[in-house]
Amino acid sequence: MQTQRNTKIMKTGGIVTAVFFAVFLLVLGYFSFFGERREISEAENREVAQMPEFTYDTWVSGEFSEEYDNYVADNFPWRDDFLQVNADINSVYTQVSFDDEGVWIENRFLYKDRGMGLYYPTDEDLATYTDAINYVKERLPDTDIYVMLIPGAFNFYAPLKFQDPTTMSDKNIERTFDKISDDVNKVNIYSALEDAKDDYIYFRTDFHWTARGAYCAYKVFADMAGYDPVSLDEMRHAIVDGDFPGELILEMHEPEALKEAPDFVEVFFPELEYTAMMYADTDMVDGTPIEIVRDAVNWWNKYYVFNKGDQPLIHINTENKNGKSLLVIKDSFANAMTAFMVCDYEDVYYMDYRLIKADIFSFVEEHSIDSVLFLNKLTLDRSISMFIHMENEVR
Repeated sequence: MQTQRNTKIMKTGGIVTAVFFAVFLLVLGYFSFFGERREISEAENREVAQMPEFTYDTWVSGEFSEEYDNYVADNFPWRDDFLQVNADINSVYTQVSFDDEGVWIENRFLYKDRGMGLYYPTDEDLATYTDAINYVKERLPDTDIYVMLIPGAFNFYAPLKFQDPTTMSDKNIERTFDKISDDVNKVNIYSALEDAKDDYIYFRTDFHWTARGAYCAYKVFADMAGYDPVSLDEMRHAIVDGDFPGELILEMHEPEALKEAPDFVEVFFPELEYTAMMYADTDMVDGTPIEIVRDAVNWWNKYYVFNKGDQPLIHINTENKNGKSLLVIKDSFANAMTAFMVCDYEDVYYMDYRLIKADIFSFVEEHSIDSVLFLNKLTLDRSISMFIHMENEVR
């Protein structure tokens, strides 16, 4: 009798569980297909994937399946609520009490009211990156090639007791440059940033540098390229309205110190006429007009005032009829520098190696480009090599 009763209870429990699970899947499926669609996630401070277009080619190649997976993940019902719960749970386990010495939160560093990123290359990354740069110079012997490596804020602001000789940005920049051909122009911006570290050159709640940090680097580049940099006094200046909660707040599980950090976005406008178009690929057809700098943005991430965020390819044509042209192979740090670069060239091309597949050698020849600048953070992403050899997968 007892065995029969236990079996009946188990069967009932199984039925209840199955019904509950089925109802859960139905509710989830309903909101997945019929729920409200959005373009950005305020919780994650980024654009969300949109429903991909179905075609035979994208189905056969597997591209549709991959993009659809991203779409489902980004539009999961109540995603932001689940993320907030996860952040609250993580904050319990990752928030460590600290004094003025600072503390690591996962791979980010918190010191007083400043969050920081730490960028340094592995030996393998360094070798792959430098080989790629040297290969570009071999293929483009008559083109001026420049390399600028961007350090994170860590080495400028973290207490010395946390500094490790293997992660020191100045040393890593030097050893990277040592492996790059002498025919390549090496733009070392470390000293300029260190001299200006008491100025507002890095955000406190975001890993990017500010417009003033980008300007410090631009001046070093201008000096090496042989022209006088534009003065900030010659540019219109504005502060973007609204608070700037950078990405480090979310990445570091919302520490109270960063929530109160006094961050803002400052912009400078070039005082010259220009037209700027963004493109999906190097065919440069069906372009979309773009402002390279704005003093207002509807996005939560106000770093989007620069170039409207990362774009595959931007072409800027200016009233500087000096015949000079520049191709910038960039990541997101370069966006804050665009307004300065356009002051010295007739044509500037911004190409994000993560978002485009391009034959840069043909591109340089086709557009008669004089100079190429690799402007990358100091992690020395190996995918730059894949980009140069056209083996990269566009994100």
